[in-house]
Amino acid sequence: NSYRCYIKPQRGAKRLYEPNLPPFYGDKVCLTYFISILYSKFDNQVKIININTSCVPNGKLVGIYGNDIFGPGKNPEKIHKSGKIEKTKARYLVMNNLNFEKLKTKNKTKRTLISYEDEKLINDLPEHYDYKITKGKKKGQIKKSPKIKTKLIEYLETLKD
Repeated sequence: NSYRCYIKPQRGAKRLYEPNLPPFYGDKVCLTYFISILYSKFDNQVKIININTSCVPNGKLVGIYGNDIFGPGKNPEKIHKSGKIEKTKARYLVMNNLNFEKLKTKNKTKRTLISYEDEKLINDLPEHYDYKITKGKKKGQIKKSPKIKTKLIEYLETLKD
């Protein structure tokens, strides 16, 4: 992507996110899309539940969309033994960027579109899933996830509105 912005982690100081692409290649605008695939394993088969396509703003639109396009990724910056610094990761914040801001239409135009959805699989999802804690004092204990099915359905309804 070409979107250069500041990322604010929950803890610590904000940091500059440096994209790998320029906003323009000569006179052609650089466009970036994310395709996200939500899947689950049923009976040892991978089943696709949902596919979404999201349009990321061009880097020249930072004055309109601000610093809410990307958040901190799962992996912090790493310094390798060789001294090379691996770039910090970033995560596209879909829920902060649902609509195009500059398109002049009666209805808001969504930045993320549902490309595929299997309603039967969504309905068959459990409300929670159990997982084992792997670190700390509670290591080995079984814990329930948050309400994943409810959150997924709320998210998909937001995209449809």
